[in-house]
Amino acid sequence: MSVMQSLPRPIETYHTKTYDRIAKHHGFDGIGKTVVITGGASGVGLSIARAFAGAGVARIVVISRSAATQQAAKSELNASYPSTEILTFQASVTDTKRTAEILQEVGSIDVLVLCAAVAHPRVPSLEISVEEVQDAFDTNTVAPFALTKAYLGMPSPQKKTVLNVSSAAAQLTVGLRVGYGPSKAAAVQIFQHLAAEHKEEDVRLVSFHPGALWTPGTEKAMGKAFPKDAPLWEDINLPGHFALWLAGPESGFLHGRYVWAQWDVDELLAINDSLAQSMLTLEYLAFWAKKGEMIRLEEYTDDLIDFIHTPLVQQITGGIHVNDALVYDAWDALPQEWTAWWESVPDHRIAQQDLIDSIDEDRTLADDEHRPASLTRWLQSLRTLCLSRGQRPMPVFDLPDVLKDRMNTKKIAEVSVAVAFIERACRESGITHVVDMGSGQGYLSASLAYLFPSLRVLAIDGSESQVAGSKAFAGSLGVSEDGLTHLVRYINGPPELVDEIEAWAGGEKCMLVGLHACGQLSEHMLRYFTAMPSIVSLGAVGCCYNHVVPRSESCPEGFPISNRMRASGVTLSPTALMTGCQAPNKWERADPAKAKSTQSKRRFYRALLEKVFYDNNIRLDADQRPTWGIRKGDLDSFQKFARRAMASLGIEENRISTEDLSAYEERYRNYEGKVAILWTLSVLCCKIVESVIAMDRYWYLVEQGAEDAEVVPIFDYRISPRNLMLVATKRE
Repeated sequence: MSVMQSLPRPIETYHTKTYDRIAKHHGFDGIGKTVVITGGASGVGLSIARAFAGAGVARIVVISRSAATQQAAKSELNASYPSTEILTFQASVTDTKRTAEILQEVGSIDVLVLCAAVAHPRVPSLEISVEEVQDAFDTNTVAPFALTKAYLGMPSPQKKTVLNVSSAAAQLTVGLRVGYGPSKAAAVQIFQHLAAEHKEEDVRLVSFHPGALWTPGTEKAMGKAFPKDAPLWEDINLPGHFALWLAGPESGFLHGRYVWAQWDVDELLAINDSLAQSMLTLEYLAFWAKKGEMIRLEEYTDDLIDFIHTPLVQQITGGIHVNDALVYDAWDALPQEWTAWWESVPDHRIAQQDLIDSIDEDRTLADDEHRPASLTRWLQSLRTLCLSRGQRPMPVFDLPDVLKDRMNTKKIAEVSVAVAFIERACRESGITHVVDMGSGQGYLSASLAYLFPSLRVLAIDGSESQVAGSKAFAGSLGVSEDGLTHLVRYINGPPELVDEIEAWAGGEKCMLVGLHACGQLSEHMLRYFTAMPSIVSLGAVGCCYNHVVPRSESCPEGFPISNRMRASGVTLSPTALMTGCQAPNKWERADPAKAKSTQSKRRFYRALLEKVFYDNNIRLDADQRPTWGIRKGDLDSFQKFARRAMASLGIEENRISTEDLSAYEERYRNYEGKVAILWTLSVLCCKIVESVIAMDRYWYLVEQGAEDAEVVPIFDYRISPRNLMLVATKRE
């Protein structure tokens, strides 16, 4: 389900493709009628022109700016609908004098469709020019009003219909659309006012959202953020046929309303009382869009919790540790049709790669004729419930060489995005101070202080050596101590740190940031954010989830930290937390032509050793599993591996004979691939585990009264697998 489909709506059925009820049984009689369409030469406008031409109207009048596009549209329509006269007028809708003249030249008009619009590039509000915003309102608001005013002022014996092609951006506040969204919303408001002044018997005025559609205009506005083959795009024919139905005899009750082309028309017709019809206004839908986002996140969280509580996920994320796979027959605990299929694959690495590819958002999870359908369904559920890691479109700062020379490729990519994000957030909110917790070697804090001298930056880290390195870096850049202040402090919630930060801020507004705040550091950051008056904005990226401390009597503030997750009984085992740190997309792709990795053999030998120890009454600490260094030659055979382990663990060699070790190796010689697949299944849950942790932190922020809390995939996941940033603001 797309985000659009998840928004609250007054009806149940949501269409993504056109359907016979509006394509064939719309009720519109086109004989002898004239339809004028602004922006009718391409995209949605051309779709609407095709629909009306297909309904047999006498004339279609297209008003648009591009002569070449007009000619192409006219040629297509003439060829497909020879009985309909196609008239074209080259003009900008912002030339209101000319468009009024065109209406007079055309004469009698039955339907006016207002589709021409402008959408400037998606950029932060402070980066768009005043001229671009003015252009958006001139094109999307003033021009439709002017043309409608001219049309309604024309004498006509027949009833008039005006269809305003709007956008969901009119009701949704999504950012980066300060010109487009508000101008579309203003146009809808104008049409609601016009409808209040004109009876439906004389004129029908309806605004509608055409859908998530890929058009040349969309490509220009969205760039590469949403390519043509992205799954969110809907059928371009749908708004055309919906417009036909709106122009027909059944839609009179929608006079002055705002609707979506995707909403089922028969279900709309069932809304026949005034209270229900009042839902079809921009104000109502805008309110419920925001309310619905919270409802959607509640439902998503419930689904996520249900999934991690299933027996299978519990097993593979720690219920049976991969080291204990042979002790507790973990392979046989999996669905039999899955294991049978994996056993039929000639090389277990092929099965592993299939599993890893299944959680890659850049790949389509296709049905495999050999893979069990139940496995495909489970993988699809896993994919669906993971928070998206697709990088959110946002500005990138081109770092100078003096900064990049100290960083690796990954760090350059992260800092380039982070400094642009933080500087914009500070500029838009009047923030002058930035607190970088877990600042490490100072890549972020030094870059902020160097690039934006008006900002004051406080870098805090518990390591003296890291802070010393950060100071040296800042000194080499010529950054003063006033511009970048350093503190060596452990960030574990002490109240004295609050006092130090507040004293440094001096009453100025601060943004709290952290790039890859390790383990519980992210949770401490959230608590500092909610507790400190000076901190009004947050941007924290977590990592190292294996260092997250579960809630217990000795650690009552441990994970989960939100009441929402605690009330649902959410827990994550140490194995699950370690799983959350994995990034299988970074692994080398399997190549059966190459020799198997030593990692696969090492995991198998460790599981086999645990089985040997268990059967011989040798117990290791299951909570703090011992480790020992693997030397060259230890993996030459299981005997060498076992003898090395026993020596490291202080286990007398005579407790297990060489004959027994050889017998175990022979008995389980076909289990290396099974252990490898069990390990991979566990790793597959990395995004699920991270999603649980991120949602726990999100709900904590909401419960503490934070505003605009969100989980933002800020970095390119292919470069930075830990790319989820918790962002929030709060009232001063």
